[in-house]
Amino acid sequence: MSFGPRIQMIEGLKIFWWVWTAFPITSLFYVGKQIQSKSITYSMNAIMLKNEPFLKVQEIYNSLELFKNNREDSHLDSLIFPVKRLSEKFSIESEFGCGNADVINCENDIARQIELLSDYLPYIAWRYR
Repeated sequence: MSFGPRIQMIEGLKIFWWVWTAFPITSLFYVGKQIQSKSITYSMNAIMLKNEPFLKVQEIYNSLELFKNNREDSHLDSLIFPVKRLSEKFSIESEFGCGNADVINCENDIARQIELLSDYLPYIAWRYR
């Protein structure tokens, strides 16, 4: 009894299944690469782009913490806690400045509020020196 043709058939089936499973996996990697290589278009009307709001809010938070630590006073806690929460929310948001006009308008309103808070930092520093 010869096992030659039967072994060849089993080896042929193994090769077929390897190719059959490798092709979809390879095509998924190709599609993923194509999707990730698309560049994001930012709006020309956006005030802040990418992670600028996060960096600005983080700067405000660090300044408030510094003012609080210099004075060792807890009066700033009511302002520090919301700024910290805002910073955490912006750390999750990766892209600012892309989207339709309504999204950009909302993001611009947020950016103006961040800039207003940043403009008040010297007054807070003067008050808590």
